[in-house]
Amino acid sequence: MKSRIAQLAVIGMVALLMQACGSKSYSTDKTIVYKNSIYNVSQVRQLSSNGVATMPGGGTKDIMSIERREFNDLVEQNGPLAVSLVFNLDDQQIVYREGTVEKYNTFRDIKRSWERAREDIQDFLADRKDTQLELK
Repeated sequence: MKSRIAQLAVIGMVALLMQACGSKSYSTDKTIVYKNSIYNVSQVRQLSSNGVATMPGGGTKDIMSIERREFNDLVEQNGPLAVSLVFNLDDQQIVYREGTVEKYNTFRDIKRSWERAREDIQDFLADRKDTQLELK
């Protein structure tokens, strides 16, 4: 009888330990740090991004799928382009790069950096364990 109670007690303890080990809960806030700003992204549901060039006349042009020839034509017609690359995280906006660009190679390098940062943000948001991402 005593051995039966001892067996049930051991089985109960093993079951409790297995349940405790199997259920992990992560409740720490997720933050992105960029240019001395901290963005809380714990509840972010949607990530979008865009890149635009502002023309001297005030109009804008989507430049994320632009090719070398088209970029060079825009610079030739308008002079250096005011470029803005942005991440939208629900209602928050992270301005990743903003500045004037007149050479396609410079734009290409900025765009590559922006694309890597976007991948980093996507991976960070998908990983439940990570709590902070520092963008470069």
